[in-house]
Amino acid sequence: RVSVVAPAPGEFVPSREWRRVVGDSVPAGLDVRLPLDGADKEARIPKRWRLQLYVEAKLGFFRRDVTADTPVSAIEADLAKWSGAAAVLSFKDARPFHASATAADLDLFSRRNELDIRWPNGPPPPRERRVVE
Repeated sequence: RVSVVAPAPGEFVPSREWRRVVGDSVPAGLDVRLPLDGADKEARIPKRWRLQLYVEAKLGFFRRDVTADTPVSAIEADLAKWSGAAAVLSFKDARPFHASATAADLDLFSRRNELDIRWPNGPPPPRERRVVE
C-alpha cells in the first residue's frame, strides 16, 4: 500500500533553504525572517530543531535535538536509553526505518507528527508516580 500526500494549493512546504512565505501561516518550529523593509517573509527548517514525542507508556515526552544529518538509529538509541526499552521508529502503519536513514532522508521535520514508536521487547516500564503530601 502506498500513500501519497500532496500539499494543498498555497500551503507552505518547508525546506532547509530559505523560502518565500505566501499567506499568513507556516508550520510550527521554523526559522522565520520578517523583514522590516516590506520585503517578503521567508522561512526554513532550522539547522537544529527539537523532536518531541509523547510516550504514552512513560506518561511523558521524549525530547532530542535533531539536525539534517542525525541518523534515526541515534534517535532510537537515545529513546531506548530514556525509556528503558528497545525502541523502533517508523511512520504510522509503515515498516521500520533503515538504520542509516537520516532526518533529512525521511523529511522528519515535516513528518514528525506521523512518527510511531514500536517496542520489540515489550513496552517500557511505567514511570514512577511521585506522591506529594
